[in-house]
Amino acid sequence: MEKKFKAYETKFKQLFEFFDDRNKYMENLIKLMDELHHDIAKDKKLRLKIDETFIRAVFELIKFDINKGEEFKKQFYTMVENVFSIKQYLYYFHSSKLNNFPEGYKLGYGIIKNWDSLPEEVKNECYRVMELNQSPYSVMNDEMWEKIATESKLIFNAPKKGQWLEIKIEDVSGPSTQEEAYRQAELSMDILRLVIFSGTVEPFSYTVCYDPKSHNVRIGGDISFTSAVDYFGDVQKRGYDKDINRLNKLVDNPSKIEKRVTQALNFLRIGDYISEKQNKIFYYAAGIEKIILGNEPELSYKFSLRGSFLLGADSIKRRIIFNDLNNIYHKRSEVAHGSIIKYDLRLTAKARNYLKNTIFELLKIIDENNIIDIEESNKGNTLVNYIEQKIFPESNQKVDQ
Repeated sequence: MEKKFKAYETKFKQLFEFFDDRNKYMENLIKLMDELHHDIAKDKKLRLKIDETFIRAVFELIKFDINKGEEFKKQFYTMVENVFSIKQYLYYFHSSKLNNFPEGYKLGYGIIKNWDSLPEEVKNECYRVMELNQSPYSVMNDEMWEKIATESKLIFNAPKKGQWLEIKIEDVSGPSTQEEAYRQAELSMDILRLVIFSGTVEPFSYTVCYDPKSHNVRIGGDISFTSAVDYFGDVQKRGYDKDINRLNKLVDNPSKIEKRVTQALNFLRIGDYISEKQNKIFYYAAGIEKIILGNEPELSYKFSLRGSFLLGADSIKRRIIFNDLNNIYHKRSEVAHGSIIKYDLRLTAKARNYLKNTIFELLKIIDENNIIDIEESNKGNTLVNYIEQKIFPESNQKVDQ
């Protein structure tokens, strides 16, 4: 990746040769941007690190009525080097509801941090935003912080209360880092949401972007696309470590099969946090469907049959699960076709629980059967074939609806 950036750096520096003729400059810039665009389209990793709109704007907005001497050439080269250098940004997401995680605990893409371990520049920016430049933090308590937060009309909780999720992003063109940081923070919290059930889901208090090289800090509040769970307790004592560590592996080069899990987690998040309560069942069912049907056509019978054999330990439990999943899928279809359904708390809670169990069962199958690197298209090694083999050797009769 770094070699590719160096190659583009060399090519863009050559644009300086055309400063005497704006038309030629623009002609060559367009050629370079087309080349860059094709590379980005082919390489997902490159797409995550380069914002081509930003780069095009930088080189199109250069003034041509200035001195073109050696000093300008040096400035131009420095600008090109800066544009194509890999930069590191640290994003800090704060939630007062995160508690009792060990310092440095890995959660998805990030690690948990306490207030005292944050960079001083980040803490100082928090002081500034809260208009506390004149008040020493040492004399402040949680009650005073919350009072000031309310009066200042900022969505902000006492920064010393709760914990922070640190996400490290490497990027070439800075403007694209924010979206990727939010995506990674969201998936990291999805892991916690799946492992620790909570009915309380709230936005992070705010986020801070920190550039360790320049020490610049940007702060923002009310991140509507990022959420946190209401979590109290010791994660290690309560035995969540094993599940969290397994789910953490989803962020490190997941297989095609494991990507189903991250897609299902996305549906879980929407159901928990975004959807109206009567439509939650649609998103939980869609998450289950992504795992046991994949890209197959919507089939209620297969949905219920496969789910019952995946989750049920015996014929009695399978019959119960089959009927539940059949009802869940029916509700999901009603929502999909535009019907306004009545909220069913019991069935919705079941749908969420089945989604959670289906995700963990899939991970168990992947680990125990060593199919983590087998693509779905390889016949004989697919999840669907695994379930079918589990169904028919045991019984040639279909489960009754």
